Amino acid sequence: MPTPNPPDIPASVGKPVQEYLRRLNTWAFQSISDKVSKTEAQSSVLLTPSDQKNPNTVFAITVDSTGTLSVTQVKLGSRPPP
Repeated sequence: MPTPNPPDIPASVGKPVQEYLRRLNTWAFQSISDKVSKTEAQSSVLLTPSDQKNPNTVFAITVDSTGTLSVTQVKLGSRPPP
């Protein structure tokens, strides 16, 4: 999968920093692609509360085989339900 083109780096930025930023962009893109597949369904979606700036819990939204939605509170740092 090709990486997206990052924004142009200003010419005033030194060559070593330019190269570092290009490698960082490639690494970040590949790391994110490895975490969430664009071609496979996910078992749950994690959302943060919209009314909290720094939440310590999130909510896992899942759907079972009958189409029933469920929402489960998950402490940050713990595993979401299967």
